Formats: sequence, structure tokens, C-alpha cells
Amino acid sequence: MASSSRRVRNSPQEWSCCMPRESTDCIETLVIPSDVLSPSEKIVLLLTRIGYFPVEHYIGDDGKHRFKSGWKDFAVAHQLQPKFVLHFKKNGEFCLLVTVFGKYNWVTYPIMFPDYDSGEDDVDIEISFVHKLEAHNVIPKESYLELPRSFCADNGISDGTIKIKIYGPTMYPNEVTLSVKESGCRLSKGWHNFVEDNGLRLGDKVVLTFIAENTIIVYAYRHRMLPRLTNY
Repeated sequence: MASSSRRVRNSPQEWSCCMPRESTDCIETLVIPSDVLSPSEKIVLLLTRIGYFPVEHYIGDDGKHRFKSGWKDFAVAHQLQPKFVLHFKKNGEFCLLVTVFGKYNWVTYPIMFPDYDSGEDDVDIEISFVHKLEAHNVIPKESYLELPRSFCADNGISDGTIKIKIYGPTMYPNEVTLSVKESGCRLSKGWHNFVEDNGLRLGDKVVLTFIAENTIIVYAYRHRMLPRLTNY
């Protein structure tokens, strides 16, 4: 049986664990505090700056809570090493934000922009909103992003102006103003900071999804232009 990593507790909403000297002990599974997740939360999303990782949460015969299926993919993708510290913060139901700390400071994994092979917007993915960034979304300081009213209404926002948190590829929360009117919905104040902080460009495709109350995560995809073939 895999041994547990040393845990540093803060609260049921936020906790840390230190990878053991033998990193293989926690590659297959990870023991987590029993009061962090409820038994009903079978699949949990771990969110970091390089993407999201669905992992299985289960209770073993010994009564301990563990991450199992999917955890190995997370450990390998983040190149976890002995004495690395993982800081978990609960962000709504079924979702944990994870920061990885190395020997001296937090590990700055490169921001990843997966490729997409089409210049057109995809059909919206279930409850998400997909959009290819245009000039007014990224260039001026007064840049903004318009959202469908149905996207806001489906997430319980029907009218007024509220502050929401948006997480992008850097996994740093930006506060952005969301205005909902009869004429439409718009992310305005704070949106330009979000674009700059996350290195978004004209033509990037973004997928916006509400992951908790007044909280959106944005996945970004970049269109790679294929080199033009020439005759020699």
C-alpha cells in the first residue's frame, strides 16, 4: 500500500501536503484529509496553470480518503519530486486549485496553449461559451468580451452588475466586472488585465465555463500557422 505524504493542514477549504523522500510512494495514489471532500464527490477537477486534471476520489477499506485514477497523470505532468509541496484550495464543488512549490519557491510551469485546427469557433461545449478573440477583445485598454445572455442566465445571472473571479492559463484569479442588461452581457472592467496577465492574443480561442458561483475558468487555444511549402 502506498504511504501517505506528510500533510500540513490549514482548513477544510485549504490544505497542503509535502511529497515524501520516496516520490514513488505518491505517484499511484495520494491520501487526503477526510474532511475536505464528501463521499459524493467521486470525480474532482485539479486545476493548475498547465490545465485541468480529473481524478477519482474514493474511500479505502482503511477509511482513508485518496486520489487514485488520474492522479498518476497529474504527478507525471507536473514532474513531482521529493519534498515538493502541493497547496490545495477548494473552489466550489468538485474543484480544487493546486499550486506546486519546489525547494525554494512555487514552480513556474510554462503556460500552455494547446493547438486548435480551425479558424472558426466551435459549437459551444455543453454549458461553456467558445469564442475566437477579436481586436476589441484584446487590443485597447477598454477591451471587453460580450457573452450570450443564455450563458449568463443558465448560470443564475439574469440582471445587474457583479464582480466575478476569472482563472486563465496562469491560474491566477482576476476580478472582472460582469454587466447583464437587456441588450446583452459583457465582461468589461478588469478584462484587459486578464488578457495581459494570461498572454492572450488576437485569434486565440477561449472556452469559458462557470466552475462555481461567480467564478469562471478560461481555457485558451492558439492557432498554429503551418509553414508554407515552397518549391526549390
